[in-house]
Amino acid sequence: MSQQDETTWEIVVPSACEIGERPLWDDRTGTFVWVDIPTGTLHRTTVGGPLPWHTTSQVLGSSVGVAVLREIGGTAVAVDGQIVFLNEQGEPDAAPLTVHMPTNTIFNDGMCDPAGRFLVGTNSDPAGPPNGVLFSIDTDLTVRVVLTDIFESNGLDWSLDGTIMYYVDSFESVVRRYEYNVETGTIGSRLSDLVRLPAERGISDGLIVAADATIWLALWEGHAVHHYSPTGELLDELFAPVSKLTCPALVGPDLDILVVTSAWQDLTPEQRASEPWAGHVITTQVDARGRLPFRFGGHQT
Repeated sequence: MSQQDETTWEIVVPSACEIGERPLWDDRTGTFVWVDIPTGTLHRTTVGGPLPWHTTSQVLGSSVGVAVLREIGGTAVAVDGQIVFLNEQGEPDAAPLTVHMPTNTIFNDGMCDPAGRFLVGTNSDPAGPPNGVLFSIDTDLTVRVVLTDIFESNGLDWSLDGTIMYYVDSFESVVRRYEYNVETGTIGSRLSDLVRLPAERGISDGLIVAADATIWLALWEGHAVHHYSPTGELLDELFAPVSKLTCPALVGPDLDILVVTSAWQDLTPEQRASEPWAGHVITTQVDARGRLPFRFGGHQT
């Protein structure tokens, strides 16, 4: 493992989001989309030129869990209890799809699988047992629950051949591995975990699989991004000036620019003063290349 104690970071977007989440590269527009969960805001950032990069924003609801790209262009966004469909101008171009949410939950993170399904999770009611779920929305807009008893559904992505789904329930601070059938969208047996983090290292949050099959994982309360081999070996640990990192992405024309969203939720005023970058989108140089995110193949009329 090569530890990068002196990792140099820059601010891509000085957004100060309460909980920034899930940046996704849109190769058709030269931008990446991402959200601020508690404010219900969808952001789109243009890549290139001097920092900070230009960002446009729109408030879509009281809470937004994640935005994914669509095959037909634009985005599908998990807003409150619906999936909202927006064209490339950010305007609704179809009726929203209602999702029957568990009691007292909100959407939290998601991704599209290699067949174009939209998998999106929820958190749990903090006053009760784990009642969060992971939904799978098929291209015909059928909604299924594919995982239950989740505390806080978080990072997910797939191996290069699509047969393994990596998944995070942040309560456990592990990265799970499941068998996955791309043809049917079925989650199979839970395999051995990719990694289990000790409490002092932070909480597992958003993740991506890169073009070389390695896994990049953001650590909530961990001040770092971890880079793992497919067998769980820690290859790099990139320390950051922000404690609550939420999700990495490899963006840009060559998919070689690492950007990471972050948060300031639950920081005291004194902690926020000591972490002036909390909530910003940050970047650092890495020797890595991503892959294009899968796009949602469904369309509501």
